[in-house]
Amino acid sequence: TSKFSIESLKLADRVVVLNDLQAEIISYYFKVPFNKISIIPNVINNQFYDFPHSDITNKRYVLCTGNICKRKNQINLVKACKQLNRELIIIGKVLEGEMDYAKKMEEEIKN
Repeated sequence: TSKFSIESLKLADRVVVLNDLQAEIISYYFKVPFNKISIIPNVINNQFYDFPHSDITNKRYVLCTGNICKRKNQINLVKACKQLNRELIIIGKVLEGEMDYAKKMEEEIKN
């Protein structure tokens, strides 16, 4: 971790982690006060962790979790991953009323 990353953490209004262990680690090693840390569990179903991931474990990839919607701009994430030649895994459901956006995203993935 670079000095820049550590300084950025100190300047942040809020640091988001997924669980208590991550909160403890970021507080201890990076000296982030607990009052600046928010724990927001992800939406990944536990079954995902039991799935054999041998085809991606040795690759550099981007994992995107959460609802698929225009507000989160996943289409640009798809484009960025293509430019960087990175695998992209998207876990989430399409929000109600966002089917057109999801179709556009699917088209971008296919291209």
